Amino acid sequence: MSDGRFDQALDLFHKACELEADPIFRYWYAKSLAYSHRLEEACQLMELIGREASETHWARLSLFFMYAVQGKKAKALEVVTKEFKNMMRGDEYYSIWMAESYALIDEKEDSIEWVEEGVRNHCINYPFLNQHDSFLENIRGEERFKKLMERVKHEWENFEV
Repeated sequence: MSDGRFDQALDLFHKACELEADPIFRYWYAKSLAYSHRLEEACQLMELIGREASETHWARLSLFFMYAVQGKKAKALEVVTKEFKNMMRGDEYYSIWMAESYALIDEKEDSIEWVEEGVRNHCINYPFLNQHDSFLENIRGEERFKKLMERVKHEWENFEV
């Protein structure tokens, strides 16, 4: 998925969901659906995760994204509590997923802050952030994002194992 091969990821996460109904696999499958532009299906699964996973971070992530995709900004922001934000910090994936939802509701500064958080947590996948992730499209023209991507591109191109 992080290489932008969303259709392949979709198949793999679908198989994972068939084996295990864990919210993590459902969430990844729903994200694969969303990245593959199958938003209605993604939202249906996000709503299911929101109901079944109750007050877990998977439920909040799902509902935040679902409401953001649906353009329900007020409902999306209701999901984001201080505790939830604190729980999302420190992880590169959670941070980028937060950034996507904020970008979708046109909260550009918050979105960029979450991308910065992701980068602090070692998300330096330049192609994904700067090209493949369509949910970040509306922040790519922002100067702060461009500057951050210069740094991320440098780190990506000079990464050593």
